Amino acid sequence: MPRRCAAGCIHLPCIQKKCPADDDDDDEDFPVKDELHKLTSEDLSRFTTQFSPENLVGVTHLGKLYRGKMVIGDITKDVAVKIIGLDERVFKYTGNDKLERFEYELKFLQAPRIKGNPNLVKVIGYCEEEETLGIVYDLNPHDTLENLITRADFNWMQRVKTALTLARLLNYLHDRKYLIRNFAPYHIVVDQDFTPIMFELGLLVGGVLGNTINESDLRCAPYGYMDASIFEYGTDTFSVKSDVFAFGVLLLNFISKRVVEYGNPLDRALDLWALKEFKPGCSLVHQSFVGDPGFDHLDGVAITELAKHCVEEQPKKRPNMKEVVTRLEDLRFTSLLTECFCLPLIQKKCPTESDDEDEDFIMEHDHHVLTPEDLNQFTSQFSSENLVGVTDLGKLYRGKMHIGSDVKDVAVKIIYDNKNRVKIALTLARLLNYLHDRKYLIRNFAPYHIVVDQDFTPIMYEFGLLVGGVLHTFTVKSDVFAFGILLVNLISKRVVVDTRDRDDAINMWVLREFKSGRSVVHQTLVGDPGFDPLDETIITQLAIQCIEDKPKKRPNMKEVIECLETLRVVQEHDKEVNSFYRNNSNQESS
Repeated sequence: MPRRCAAGCIHLPCIQKKCPADDDDDDEDFPVKDELHKLTSEDLSRFTTQFSPENLVGVTHLGKLYRGKMVIGDITKDVAVKIIGLDERVFKYTGNDKLERFEYELKFLQAPRIKGNPNLVKVIGYCEEEETLGIVYDLNPHDTLENLITRADFNWMQRVKTALTLARLLNYLHDRKYLIRNFAPYHIVVDQDFTPIMFELGLLVGGVLGNTINESDLRCAPYGYMDASIFEYGTDTFSVKSDVFAFGVLLLNFISKRVVEYGNPLDRALDLWALKEFKPGCSLVHQSFVGDPGFDHLDGVAITELAKHCVEEQPKKRPNMKEVVTRLEDLRFTSLLTECFCLPLIQKKCPTESDDEDEDFIMEHDHHVLTPEDLNQFTSQFSSENLVGVTDLGKLYRGKMHIGSDVKDVAVKIIYDNKNRVKIALTLARLLNYLHDRKYLIRNFAPYHIVVDQDFTPIMYEFGLLVGGVLHTFTVKSDVFAFGILLVNLISKRVVVDTRDRDDAINMWVLREFKSGRSVVHQTLVGDPGFDPLDETIITQLAIQCIEDKPKKRPNMKEVIECLETLRVVQEHDKEVNSFYRNNSNQESS
């Protein structure tokens, strides 16, 4: 049973009374309501069509959130309206709690270091009447995270992106000495672009709000997302690790599609289920995610381990949010090769220390250097409605990119790295075979003598050692050896380094790795669309054969082609590639 403590206010020792020097301005006075629309209860009712059930987005322990439309001058704006504790019998307030929490939320959201955060609601108006307390947000909510947990259209890519975004938000707030204390999926909505936005901040303490809390806060805490030690030892034990615990439960929601059911027996709590099921190297990811774009089994294992660490019974064993962010950023998903093209260019200006921090993107060679999160945002999480076309090499999406106050129509191309590498290898194998059949030797076949065009078609441009006929020690098997090295380059992402030590040569490295039973395929390629473990084995063995010490043991290029054409990725995606070689072969045979 929860331990009952004396009623009244207590000091929260885990939050410093004064923030570090860099955050001194948190204590400064700033206008809270001056810039906001002061509204009436009739206004709120009109915005939400008399608080119709169709406009209800979500219900929390502290109030209700509605979607609505607000007319400002000649503009009709999509908004969200939160009504704080209409019914005292339902919502868990005591005394002046309701008004106090209302004032605290407005003060927090208008604080200079908080205002404008894309993952916190933006206030545009408020209603402060004896019978009605309400806040109007600049927000067009799609749904709450709670409602998305079990839905199939909330895919793996969206879940990982949302988890990483919220981890960064918590880390940002913790750095500024805030505690959330009611972090839960039904206190977070996603907008029409699937950006997660926190709207319920009723138990927030710290920062500009100070450190004093009320013991009645326990009654408002989100069931299933509160650390059990809080109930056992009281609210003075709240710390950043309490928020980490709640985030861990949300991670479990996301990966397992399990929701927290109110009133469940303690032994059926989601955190205890995870701790019971967890084994080193296991994954608690729901099977329906396995085929999702961007899914990787090793990511599933990594997120499972992270969630387990976040919900450890002893707070000291849990990571902090900075460590959580780092571990999420290390997922293979975040390193998928992406390319954004056809973007309007912005004229570069000389960077200065004063304006560097205001740039939305890092500028390099007149192009925007973007992150996977940016591309997700431009394309509404790569929604099927924005899909323009699919090729053997990737997908093309339409999207919208915000540049300052402008919104530009753009196209976003996602390139499958694994397929590109196999395509390049097969095309070059066919080229060498074609030349060998015509009694040519390349003799300087190397990746720096080959370019790829915009479609990733490899084109040789350096022929300085090309000869015709068979010349002494140079045979077609010399070109096969060079091709084997290029194959190792492609699958391992290793480059040839000029070295006089034979043991350091790339062909010696791959032989050592192969004999030790270790994969030579780079781990970032494992999660690529088109990757197959059987293909990995075949292409590794082919590379080994091509770089055999004795030329006689090496295959010829025709045999290399036949081997590459057995790969599953080639059989599925080689319909029109290199028709030149096929056509020439057919003409000559006839």
